[in-house]
Amino acid sequence: MKLLITLVACIGLFSQALFADEVSDLEGLGSNRALIKRAQKMDPKSRYRIVQKRLVDRNKRFEFSVGGNIVAGGDAYFDTANLGVQADFHINPNWSVGARYYKSNNTLTKEGQRVHDIAESTPADQVATVPDLDPPSQTVFGTLTFYPVYGKLNFFNVKTVQFDVYTVLGAGMIELIESGQTLAYTAGLGTGIWFNNRFTARMEVRYQGYQDSINSIEGARQMNTINAGITLGFLL
Repeated sequence: MKLLITLVACIGLFSQALFADEVSDLEGLGSNRALIKRAQKMDPKSRYRIVQKRLVDRNKRFEFSVGGNIVAGGDAYFDTANLGVQADFHINPNWSVGARYYKSNNTLTKEGQRVHDIAESTPADQVATVPDLDPPSQTVFGTLTFYPVYGKLNFFNVKTVQFDVYTVLGAGMIELIESGQTLAYTAGLGTGIWFNNRFTARMEVRYQGYQDSINSIEGARQMNTINAGITLGFLL
């Protein structure tokens, strides 16, 4: 019994001494200046960024595209769809300058057709009210495009392609069927898809504004439209 008591007492004293040594080691950690300096050199806020290079080189290259867009807004009596061509000179992957030409096709809306039918069915001895219509005929723009965001896209699990999100600003002339040429301006967002070093595609939504002046009583009217379209292109 005395042996057991003595053994337990020895274990207790050993544990106490071991714990005291560990506390002493931890307390003494702060006094190790070399260790402190090493810890200070470690910056937990450091971040490392890896950005993959662009798949398609767009330094000093030309891009030619064809496509079309549909127009929303503007005059309530007709709808407009555009077919066009555009050329862009890529100064570098972030900037390009270009020119665009659109030919417009106009059709009456349901409301426009209704008013037109009423006017045609009105007897000759009566007066029918027909709204003034001044649809666009063609448009020419000069553009400046900025490509701030790019990435890669898994295209239907067939091919990995590069894409850029871009902004475009433009100004030029629009020719209206009745009132002739007038200033037009545009601004929009788009996505360019570069399938390889030759073939491209773009999806784009733009605001476009201009004024017509066929109404002699009310004067010039401000026309605000939204153009949404797709183009296919070729890089040289």
